[in-house]
Amino acid sequence: HGDMSDPATEFHNVAPIARRSLHDELVTRLRDLIVEGDLPPGSRLPEKELCAQFGVSRTPLREALKVLAADGLIEISPHRGATVVQICRADIEETFPVMGALEALAGELACARIDAAGIAEITALHHQMVAHYHRGELADYFRLNQQIHERILEAAGNAILVTQHRSLAGRVRRARYMANMSAQRWRQAVEEHEEILDALTARDGPRLGEILRRHLAHKAEVVIANMAVEESGGPARAAPSPAAGCRMTDLRPRAAAGAAAGAAERSALPSSVAAPVPCAPRARPFVLAATILASAMAFIDSAVVVVALPAVQAEFGAPMAQLQWTLTGYTLMMGALVLTGGALGDRYGRRWLFSLGVGLFALASLACALAPSAGALVAARVLQGLGGALLTPASLAILSAAFPRAERGRAFGTWAGAAAITTAAGPLLGGWMIDHLSWRAIFLINLPLCLVVLGLAWRFVPESRDPASPRRLDAWGAGLAVLAFGLLTYGLIAFGERGLAHWDSGGLLLAGVAGLLAFLAVEAGRRGAMMPLHLFRQRDFAGVNALTLFLYFALGGALFLLPFNLIQVQGYSATAAGAAFLPFALLIGTLSRFAGGLIGRFGARRLLTAGPLIAGTGYALLALPGVGGSYWTGFFPPMLLIGLGMAACVAPLTTTVMNAVEDRYAGLASGISNAAARIASLLAVAAVGALALRVFAPTLQAELSALALPAETQARILARAGDLAGLALPPELSAAQTAEARAAVQTAFLAAFRTAVLALAGVAALAALVAHLTLSQPLEAVVFDLDGTLVDSAADLAEALDRLLAERGLPPVGLAATKRMVGDGARRLLARAFARVGVEVAPAEIEPAVTRFLEIYEGELSAATRLYPGARRCLERLRDRGLKLGLCTNKPALPTRHLLQRLEIAPLFDAVIGGGDTPELKPHPQPLLAVVERLGARPQTALYVGDSRTDLKTARAAGLPIALLPSGYGLEPVTLAESDLPSATLDDLAALLQTTSVPHRALLALALLAASWTVPLAPAAGVSEPARPWLIGYHKAFFWMSQIELRIFYEIADAYTPDLASDPDDLRLVAAAPAPFAGRDWRIDFLMRRGRLAAIGLEHAARVNAAAACRAQLEVWLDALMRLHGTVGARPAPGRATLLFRRGARWEVATAYDSGLCRTRMDLVRAPPSVPTPRLR
Repeated sequence: HGDMSDPATEFHNVAPIARRSLHDELVTRLRDLIVEGDLPPGSRLPEKELCAQFGVSRTPLREALKVLAADGLIEISPHRGATVVQICRADIEETFPVMGALEALAGELACARIDAAGIAEITALHHQMVAHYHRGELADYFRLNQQIHERILEAAGNAILVTQHRSLAGRVRRARYMANMSAQRWRQAVEEHEEILDALTARDGPRLGEILRRHLAHKAEVVIANMAVEESGGPARAAPSPAAGCRMTDLRPRAAAGAAAGAAERSALPSSVAAPVPCAPRARPFVLAATILASAMAFIDSAVVVVALPAVQAEFGAPMAQLQWTLTGYTLMMGALVLTGGALGDRYGRRWLFSLGVGLFALASLACALAPSAGALVAARVLQGLGGALLTPASLAILSAAFPRAERGRAFGTWAGAAAITTAAGPLLGGWMIDHLSWRAIFLINLPLCLVVLGLAWRFVPESRDPASPRRLDAWGAGLAVLAFGLLTYGLIAFGERGLAHWDSGGLLLAGVAGLLAFLAVEAGRRGAMMPLHLFRQRDFAGVNALTLFLYFALGGALFLLPFNLIQVQGYSATAAGAAFLPFALLIGTLSRFAGGLIGRFGARRLLTAGPLIAGTGYALLALPGVGGSYWTGFFPPMLLIGLGMAACVAPLTTTVMNAVEDRYAGLASGISNAAARIASLLAVAAVGALALRVFAPTLQAELSALALPAETQARILARAGDLAGLALPPELSAAQTAEARAAVQTAFLAAFRTAVLALAGVAALAALVAHLTLSQPLEAVVFDLDGTLVDSAADLAEALDRLLAERGLPPVGLAATKRMVGDGARRLLARAFARVGVEVAPAEIEPAVTRFLEIYEGELSAATRLYPGARRCLERLRDRGLKLGLCTNKPALPTRHLLQRLEIAPLFDAVIGGGDTPELKPHPQPLLAVVERLGARPQTALYVGDSRTDLKTARAAGLPIALLPSGYGLEPVTLAESDLPSATLDDLAALLQTTSVPHRALLALALLAASWTVPLAPAAGVSEPARPWLIGYHKAFFWMSQIELRIFYEIADAYTPDLASDPDDLRLVAAAPAPFAGRDWRIDFLMRRGRLAAIGLEHAARVNAAAACRAQLEVWLDALMRLHGTVGARPAPGRATLLFRRGARWEVATAYDSGLCRTRMDLVRAPPSVPTPRLR
């Protein structure tokens, strides 16, 4: 087909759209382009080209785009035009269950309402669909499939069901289309449609509803299987649709072309697809074997070439600079292009790119084995690095696409174990081959392995790609990365040979720094960047990557120089030198998993501080051995310490990287971390080699000057100083002179080696310092305030207060307003509340309620006091995480202990401080510090959970991070604009976010509770309608400015557990305000954030005389929501508004009641799969 950008070449093949149906036809054509993959997710719509191809102006095109935006297929930005909506994993996981709940309800209703004619129409559609299935006509099959579902929805007779399902289905239409692309899914869908037809004909509503729900669930499984997030290659989504081969210039006007166009479209369907569901079980072991063998080649070569360098130097007489390039050429390509390799696999197919990488690796290995010179070997190693950059990210991506989710953990574990074994065995095997065959054999062994891998790949590995990957790769970023790090590497190597003043060292170093700055500038302002810089705004992510640079710099430098010492100075054979690395490799392979288990106990920060220090001690000990001596006393202890230190770091590094970013960036974050490690090794080889040369040459000159050698001979020896310990001495020297000169060379090399390893020990110490200063401090303890954070005294007070008001004939206050009294003064708040509704109440008449409040508040009436829902579970989970729990309260010590025993939570606390235990109470910090001291924790690692601004000040004075709860933050129950909020509220919150060392995810989650708002009083005579609850955005979190009960905190506290950690972008709340007047219709509100369903709000009229039809519609919708959670009941009542919202992996329901004051209640609807979901109250 012709180029889309040249309309003149294609205009004669595309008839303009008939004006009679311009709008509808435009909508249809554009929708097809999106669904069929010609306009992939994330791409911008080329309006100019579309107008030229369709023969329309921009006005009708943009009107059509508005329709697609309403359907959720595109997003329209004021300044960026229209963009196809990205389909992400959360869309499928959140939307398909809701659609399934809607269809299940529609099926039940349809069976009760559909007539015989309707069943006959659906039956006819089904037979047509089956006919298209047998002919392999996917487009027509999919169209009829959708029509059947729409007919069932329409037969349910409820407009809300149809509207909401259509809106949700439109957002994931392309994903649904692709779910039908595999032949296996076609057969399964046809069989399920047979069951649907049988149940509909039998009018079996419950059975039809269950089949429809299962039908949507199966479709979601297929889509999710093709959208798996890869650790290094990004999300592995479904392939382009069968019509992806048709370009935009192939459009035919359907009204004009008729059946011929349909036939042409059907003929474009391929017989196979690019992204099947996970491969057959019998093929999975072969897929695993192919990825393990391919990765093993890359791992072995990177490890064994270090041992082969002395042999290469001996054969070619290569100087140290060329030996450095033998390593850095490979590492440069791997480090700079591994992210680009992952993107190429997403775009062009992972199996294809994997095979290309293996082929390049084989050709490069052959070129390495046949290299006639050191320069040719360097060139071949660069090509080998390019092959490794293509095959490495594709390996894990292929595993994730081939294995179902339940089996991926075992597959990845097998792959990682094999990687550890090959890394450990590589130096030993390579050393044996060098001693008994040749250094060239370590490259030749790759050839048969490559042939086996290619055979397995093309026979068993399924093809997969990501249609949502950007059409434009980050070529600028990849090119600048190679250029910048190549210049830095060349400059460092040249510095070692000629010093900093020479143009090709100092000048190239400056050019490399400039290239690095240009790379950062390009990545900062480029969409689809290979290294999004916004990730580095997360302190933990930036810190752990800086730590990775320093840690692997030290490791790479030590592993580069050590073989020269062992072979050329100590006299080890290549086999013995390879065996010397075994303690290091075996410790990493065996202890990394154990170190991962220590993260929950000690935290990643401690391990990442101790690990580099241990490894640094090992580097320093490498400076002790002289010439000769035993391996077990000279080199074994340092290798043991280096292995222990690195084993303590590997698992915490990975965990910290993954926890520092959102789940959608997990693969990218892992790739950046791996690239950082490779770049560190690249720079280390260049820098350490340069440092060794700068020390070796003057030391050798000083040693030679003390010998009785002719000046000409000394000059000839110094001219070869770039060879380090492999320096070839002049042949005319006598045996004694040769021995003396060799001793001088060895002494000079040891001086250079010791300088280098001591410098590397300093770099490791710097890595430990970075970990200590930048990584989040894990919590050791949590201290609660009794009255405002554990005990639900406000609920008891509300009951007593409402009884008092009922005796006076006044409307009840309700729980929301009552909770505002806690910590805010009961008399003052009650007086203000009554004045708000124009009711005068004498202070004496308030005293009974105040007395009751004070009794409960002081803990005197423990029998009437209840524990907040979820508090016990929260306390138990915190203890299970190894955190110590304390309690600090102003209340008297004895009633406090009695209350804890009554509530049966006393055994959960390790320390309790009451009013009788210390001379000074809050707001003084001494009680808090006393609790922390009893818990054996440090102030900066003890989180204080308080409920007032006083608690905030107290915690600051004590140096404790604090999580504020919303019971007494000082906001008055009046209508306020955002600008009217007390400045201290947001200022305190900002300071909390910026100064504490609590992990940022949990901190932001807890900060959600730091702002609260009480729903105002219901209107009385002559009083205007109160303001609705409102939203305020802060630090990417949404603050629900309605009263949030404490149980939210007990769920957010789960953020401290790894399996339930959430990110601020996953905290999405919306207020569905109750309607205080009669005659208002139900309203269903959706909150969409980043194209994802965030919340569903339902609003109901306040009085019983609301229209029955409106009430019935809401009951239908609420039933669908209940089916979503497997719950029943919870019918809407007059005066109640229900809110369903998603937070992280949990759905929650809030119910607001209009009874004088609105009362908000949070009901958790999440339960483990093995536990029946609780009924909503």
